[in-house]
Amino acid sequence: MIRASYFEGDPLADAMVHWMHKTGMRQAWPIFELALTKGLQAVVEPHLALKDFFTSVERVPEWVRQDALVSGCDMGVRTSRMGELISFSSLLGGYAAVGLAKPLVATRSLDEIAALRLVETTQWVYDVYNSSGLGRFSNGFISTVRVRVLHALVRNNLVTKGWDQERWGLPINQVDMGATLLGFSITSLIGLRLMGMLITPSEGRDFMCLWRYVGYLIGVDDKFNPSTEIDAMKLIPMLIGSQEGPDDDSRSLAKSLLNTRFTRWPETQIGRICAQCDINFRSALTCIMSGRAASDGLQLPNSVFWKAAVLVLPIANFLPEIGRVLIPGGTARATERGRQRFTRQLLKISKGQRTKGLLNNN
Repeated sequence: MIRASYFEGDPLADAMVHWMHKTGMRQAWPIFELALTKGLQAVVEPHLALKDFFTSVERVPEWVRQDALVSGCDMGVRTSRMGELISFSSLLGGYAAVGLAKPLVATRSLDEIAALRLVETTQWVYDVYNSSGLGRFSNGFISTVRVRVLHALVRNNLVTKGWDQERWGLPINQVDMGATLLGFSITSLIGLRLMGMLITPSEGRDFMCLWRYVGYLIGVDDKFNPSTEIDAMKLIPMLIGSQEGPDDDSRSLAKSLLNTRFTRWPETQIGRICAQCDINFRSALTCIMSGRAASDGLQLPNSVFWKAAVLVLPIANFLPEIGRVLIPGGTARATERGRQRFTRQLLKISKGQRTKGLLNNN
């Protein structure tokens, strides 16, 4: 099953992209955007490929519970401070999988990849968590479907340019998409709990339901889109373990991503020291979460001191979490603080660009 899935893409999105190229992107992209933002009914005589695609994404699966989606979004917002650290480490550790790194290297320069992917990923997650349940015309729904189509465009472009499918499988194949989804769902849950965040079993189920629906919208096949934490943990060795280890491209991507941390601090001596501490801390967290083999393969800084510093986090997080649970209204206040913090973080890393409309619409 795993071997064959390296050659599976996203049939509905791929068929629509084929129509878009055949029609011409200047004409087809506005039609797609109209259907995405206004609904398929806004398009006069839609092409069959467009109709099939939107009929699928607009169908809400029977297992979706709206209250679970809202709860999952709220939990993501509430835990956004630790979630940012864990997501960054998951993104960094993911470069240890060659299959995930190769399409990125093939599309842009390393420096562009690191900075742009960090902003785009943060903005997309912000969209999802602030959608309050991923309603059809919410920013979370629209951003997720748009990412799916962009993946299909990249896949088509790389194959057209002679991508070595025998060596790497299809670019952004089902294994790659499933592994990436696990990074946002079960890996985030495990990381948050290990770092002292109090997440109840019901919150965990709601969070998994949210990301299962995201996986459905973004084109992950059911076999790689788990419904429970246990199912997700069973998939980890199948999807992550089947990936080939890091190579020079992986290491270059990891280095570029870490170097973006320097741009987040003032150009002063104190700023450079803080940036280096930040890099060491995030590298240590990645080593703990992704394992020593992945960390060594990516040649990340490896310090016992910084690993010890990471292990202080559960204590630092656990005490405020106890207060949140015990004080009436504590969870609601923590969620609102998390929302404000997440907004500031997004504005900071994006320098206010490409988020203005998003923030105004939420």
